[in-house]
Amino acid sequence: MKTKHTHYGLAALSATLPHNSNIAALAAELDLNVSDGWVQLLPAGHFSAVDGRPVDVPSKQWFIDADVTQAMLAATPHQLGDLVIDYEHQTLNSPKNGQPNPAAGYFSVNEIDWREGQGLFIKPRWSDKALAYLHAKEYRYLSCVFGYDKATGHPTFLHSAALTNRPALDGMTPLAELAATLLPQSLPPTKQETPVMDEWLKQLLAPLGVEVADGATITPEQRTTALTALTALTTKAEQTEQAIAALAAETEKGIGKTMAVDLTQYVPKAAYDETVKQLAALSAQSQTDQVTAAVDKAFAANKLTGAQKDYYLQLGKQHGMAVLTAQLDLLQPIAALSAQQSQSLPPAAPTDTGLATLTAEDKIAADLLGISYDDFAKTKGEK
Repeated sequence: MKTKHTHYGLAALSATLPHNSNIAALAAELDLNVSDGWVQLLPAGHFSAVDGRPVDVPSKQWFIDADVTQAMLAATPHQLGDLVIDYEHQTLNSPKNGQPNPAAGYFSVNEIDWREGQGLFIKPRWSDKALAYLHAKEYRYLSCVFGYDKATGHPTFLHSAALTNRPALDGMTPLAELAATLLPQSLPPTKQETPVMDEWLKQLLAPLGVEVADGATITPEQRTTALTALTALTTKAEQTEQAIAALAAETEKGIGKTMAVDLTQYVPKAAYDETVKQLAALSAQSQTDQVTAAVDKAFAANKLTGAQKDYYLQLGKQHGMAVLTAQLDLLQPIAALSAQQSQSLPPAAPTDTGLATLTAEDKIAADLLGISYDDFAKTKGEK
């Protein structure tokens, strides 16, 4: 697929200048579109040169209005610097003739004004030498140099301006050759005609929500977006500073104020710690007393022997009353312990079985061992 190229040209036109450094005072006399130092650079609408240019535009005319002006200024180089006004377009001719190109004055993109129905105006900052020339009537015309689209005739960027006395460009380098020294006749779609924005400016705009593509310039809409974001950040910063100042004032006021404390609502830490210690000791003693009472009760109910008391006392101290109570509830009274262990029983009469007679103590031992009296008696008889 073939790439469509846009063709550009370069034009140099002339306008009449007053012959006095006091440009504003001579405006009415010379019937020029001049006011307070502003000079008309290009007319409004369609226009062409006296020598028939532009011959490479289908309509044979250039055209400029407010929208074209806005696009042209956005694409004009040296957005942060000045555009030069020289003598006889020497800025263009210097590479050919090797002569110096002193400036007659300067103007910037911020010193350009579109006036509906009149055209494009600039406000030059003339050098002393240029003012002298104008006062002596040695220069009469201001010639504008601009690039333009050969398809539409729209100016695409401003290059410079010049003081000249040859409004038809008689004897100057041919226009086609001048254009060739500034930009190619056919540009690829890489937009070489568009000045590349400085990288630092792109980095500055990015946090403000404005992303400028490589090789592009900032649009009026992006400028508005950046300005709005910057204004919002400034407002937020001011509000933050005010909030910090208010907080600092309140803090200082609080520090300077004596705070009354009702000591009756508080106790010393040492007293509190001692109370906690005593409560812990009382709680431990209470648990010990409960365990001892429960074990003693079980022993009195003949559920425990004297040898078992220590075991159940330790069980209660280590695992608490709940575990101890559950264990004691499982025990049944020992029948042998219900007898008066201090009572002396008469010896049992011998039997025909040949087994030894069991005493009261023997029966208790048999119960503790979980065997029958006869088996215990047999064991005793074997001795």
